[in-house]
Amino acid sequence: MIITTRYRIEKLIYVSLPIVRARNYCRKPNSWILKVVLTTIATLLLASCSSPKENSGAGSILTKGGESAYVTFGNLTTTGMIPVDLRTNKVGSVVGVPIAGDFGDIAISPNGKTAYLTSGRGTIQTGAIVAIDLSTNAVLKIYYLPKNQSAIALALAPDGQTAYVTTGNGHNLGIIPINLATGNEGDIIDLPDLTGRTLSGGGIAISPDGKTAYVTSGPVGAGLVVVNLATRKVVNTIALPDGAEDVAVTPDGRTAVVTTARETGPSIVRVNLSTKSVDKIINLAQGQSALAVAITPDGQSTFVTASIGGGVSVLSINIARFVVGTSIGLPQGNGSFDIAIGSKNT
Repeated sequence: MIITTRYRIEKLIYVSLPIVRARNYCRKPNSWILKVVLTTIATLLLASCSSPKENSGAGSILTKGGESAYVTFGNLTTTGMIPVDLRTNKVGSVVGVPIAGDFGDIAISPNGKTAYLTSGRGTIQTGAIVAIDLSTNAVLKIYYLPKNQSAIALALAPDGQTAYVTTGNGHNLGIIPINLATGNEGDIIDLPDLTGRTLSGGGIAISPDGKTAYVTSGPVGAGLVVVNLATRKVVNTIALPDGAEDVAVTPDGRTAVVTTARETGPSIVRVNLSTKSVDKIINLAQGQSALAVAITPDGQSTFVTASIGGGVSVLSINIARFVVGTSIGLPQGNGSFDIAIGSKNT
């Protein structure tokens, strides 16, 4: 789950204008012909530099700093990441990770060079964060959590210096801040409203200003829990459908997208963070499941991993229209979990 700044791709437009032959019109600089020409040029330039038109939701998305998506998969014998080129919707070769650990969540550093994955089993006997160099696929560092604390999900601060990890001991959920430079852990931020967690919930996203954490509460008191990171207190809970799983926040901080695994049918939910309410829902078919979610750096599109027909696909969704566009099938169905968006290695 990555939060970055918004970029705009500018277009260069060549405009041909007719040459008007007149004996007297071009003698005066304030003539109406000159005004018409200048007005036409200004109108065309403003149109070319305005905000991009709303995407229909179909096709790939090209955003500066957001060309690639990475999907984790893992079990006790095979672990890794699957890269997806968002410009072409092509799935790359599976990137193996030399640690067995049933990887769950993933976040990409702001510079696009490092992936951070949560792990809790396999050769790693306690909850941990594994840092992977995306240019070499080598393990850079392992950050171990306190004893008996699992690593459920993580999100990075906007500056990429701190990882906020949701953790649980079988009963309560909490957030552990980890300084990625030193490896030092901060005190656990307890989330008492999330007691009784089962298999879902615990997804986390950080606001663009780095002041707020949003945590999904799963099936118990289903909602999006809002945490003030400065005071370390829960300040609000936004009601959601049952089984809230993962969450991502747009770069402007106004919208959250949440996946749910409710028994009545999985869904993808758009949340207005200003009004603290759900304003649109995409319902998936019974038997399918919405797993994880990531948002492009321009805030226009979200990509959701979903279990469909026995396999896992990446769904492209236009956030404004909130309709599903392209579905990208993945080669590694079983054990696929989370998705993050980052730049290609530079």
